[in-house]
Amino acid sequence: VEEGLMPHDKNVLGPGLEEERRLFYVALTRAQRHVTLFEAIERDRHGRARPTTTSRFLAELPEGSVNVRQRAVRPEPEPGSKKASAKKRTA
Repeated sequence: VEEGLMPHDKNVLGPGLEEERRLFYVALTRAQRHVTLFEAIERDRHGRARPTTTSRFLAELPEGSVNVRQRAVRPEPEPGSKKASAKKRTA
């Protein structure tokens, strides 16, 4: 749940923002017991890795209704592994 995705970039400044907010809350209220929301640490946008910003919709949820966990950090590949050599080739 990130700015640019929820709400979508094209609706941030227009009347579509309220519709996206409504859809977000409808989705949350349909959950029977709990819902898990994720946010990427970074996302490739327009060919570049960019850090994400948490959606404004999460800040609007009632206090105490959200259990926030620490953001996971992607581990660096082990030296000599396939991922490490692929990372080196693309760097």
